[in-house]
Amino acid sequence: MTSGCDPDITFMLCLVSLMVRYSTLCYARVFGYDEEGRSVKIERDYGAGGVQVAYEYGYNSDGARVWKQDVLNEQEYRYICRIGCGGVPMRVYNRPMSGGDWNTFGDLNSAG
Repeated sequence: MTSGCDPDITFMLCLVSLMVRYSTLCYARVFGYDEEGRSVKIERDYGAGGVQVAYEYGYNSDGARVWKQDVLNEQEYRYICRIGCGGVPMRVYNRPMSGGDWNTFGDLNSAG
């Protein structure tokens, strides 16, 4: 958290999704969820229409996260099942969002 920013947390429950807003004096962090309760987007709302996507997430039909975009750092990540789908261990690959070759980023070996 940036020095001088005071937090203010607001929760808004909609019929289809949950949106959580975590505000500081600098910007509000807005969390978007799908109808299954999975995190799909984190945005920074600077006010006066200045909204910037920070992260986006995608899931497969089993509900396992299969991709992430770190928009602020211009990186995208893919989570590839190694034994079955929806579980661990999984291999993580990344590359710049502008394209290029996929690089092995690491392995996820536990569900926690």
